[in-house]
Amino acid sequence: MPRRARMSEAEFERWLLEQLEQVEPIEAEVKPFADPGPIFSYATHLWICGKTGSGKSVLLHTLQELALNKFGYKIIHRDDGGWGFLKLAGIVDEIVLWVPEGCEIYCEHPDVIIRHFDIHSPGWLADELIRTSHTFNVIMLYDALNSDSKPYEAMFYDSFLGAFLNRMMTMHPEEKKHTILSFDELNDIIQSPRMELGPVYASVRAKLELHFRKMRKHDVHLWFTSHRVKDIPPSLRNNVDFLFIKRMKYMYDVYIALNYMLVLLKYLFWRIMARIKNMGPEEFFMVDRDGNWDFYQIPNLPEELPRYGVRRQLNMEEELNPKPFRGREKWAEIRKWVKATLLAMKNRIELGTEAYSRIAERLGFSSPGPVGNTLVHNVFSDPELKDLFDEIIAELSSSKGSEIYNARANAPVPVVKSK
Repeated sequence: MPRRARMSEAEFERWLLEQLEQVEPIEAEVKPFADPGPIFSYATHLWICGKTGSGKSVLLHTLQELALNKFGYKIIHRDDGGWGFLKLAGIVDEIVLWVPEGCEIYCEHPDVIIRHFDIHSPGWLADELIRTSHTFNVIMLYDALNSDSKPYEAMFYDSFLGAFLNRMMTMHPEEKKHTILSFDELNDIIQSPRMELGPVYASVRAKLELHFRKMRKHDVHLWFTSHRVKDIPPSLRNNVDFLFIKRMKYMYDVYIALNYMLVLLKYLFWRIMARIKNMGPEEFFMVDRDGNWDFYQIPNLPEELPRYGVRRQLNMEEELNPKPFRGREKWAEIRKWVKATLLAMKNRIELGTEAYSRIAERLGFSSPGPVGNTLVHNVFSDPELKDLFDEIIAELSSSKGSEIYNARANAPVPVVKSK
C-alpha cells in the first residue's frame, strides 16, 4: 500500500477506486432503522456525512422526529437555508423559528411560530432557548443575512456557543437533560484552516473543540452534518459516538472516516468500503465507536413543504455601521425622536445626556448634544409637535411645581416655555 502522505488527494482517490474494483463487497442486509435506542441511551455525539443531495438532511430530520416524539428531547437546530425541517411540520409539536429583528420571514403553517431576537445579543437567545418549553427551536440566521453578511453567522455562533455552553455547565443535570444541539452543515461555520474566511471561524472551531467532550458530561448531545470528512477537525471526529455515511462523492472521505471508526476491522475494512461505494440512495451505513456497524434505510419524510419565504434580509454592514439619515427620511426620524422626548417630558421623565447622545448619533449629527439644539428647534414648525409641547407646558404650569422629574439625578429639571 502506498503512503498516503506522499500522494495528492486526487492520486489517492484513483488508487482507492482501483483497489475497490478488485474487492468483492461484503454481503449485508439493508435493515429498516427500527431500533434507535442506542443513540439516545446517553449523551451521544452523532455525525452524518454525505455529498450534496444524498439525503443527509432528511436523515437528520428523521432522527430529530424520533428524538422529539419518542424520547421527549428538546432540540436547538441551526438551519443551513434548506428549510428541510418544515417536513416535520404537523408531525411534531409546534416548531419555533427564531428570526433576527429586522428580518422578515413567513411560513404558512399553523404549527410554525415565528419569534424575533436581537442579533447583537446571542447570550439572551441562549438563555431563552434553555428556558423555553417549546421542544423544537430553529435558529434562522443563514437565510436572514444577505450574501455579503454570511461571515457574521460565524461571529454570532462564536458568542452564542460560549453563552450556551457556559449556561448549561452551571445548571443542575435534571434541568438540562435530553438537550440536542443540532447543526445542519456544521462546516459552514467551522471551516477548515485552509478555507476559513477569517479568524472568527478559527474561534468557533476552537470553542467547539474545547467543549466537545464536556458536552457529554453535561448531558448535551451534538448532532451535525457535513459534506466531507476533512471539513470537520480531527478533535471532533475522534469523539463522535455514531457515524452515519450516506452516498459520498469521494471514497477518500470514506477511507478517512472509517480509519477512525473501524481501525480494528482490518480484514473487513475493504469489503465494507466496496459495499458503501455501491449503496443505493435510500441506504446509509452506521458505525459506533466500538466498531459495531450495519446498513440501514429509513422511510422518506413528506416531500411537500408549506409555503415559506424571506421578504427582507439583514445587511450587517448597515446594521453595525448605520448611515446618517438624509432628506425626508431624516426629518421623519427627527420628528419621531422629538415626539418621544416630548411624551417623556409629559410623564415628567428626563431622558438624560446619554440618551440624547445616542439619539444624536442615530440621527447623524456631527456633535452629540441635547435634542433642543438649533436644528431641532425648527421641528416646532410642525403643528402637532408644537401643540403637544404647549399642552405639556400648560399642564406642568398648572400643576404643583413647573418641573420634570429626573430619575437619574433625583432632582427637578426646570421647564422653559416655548416662545
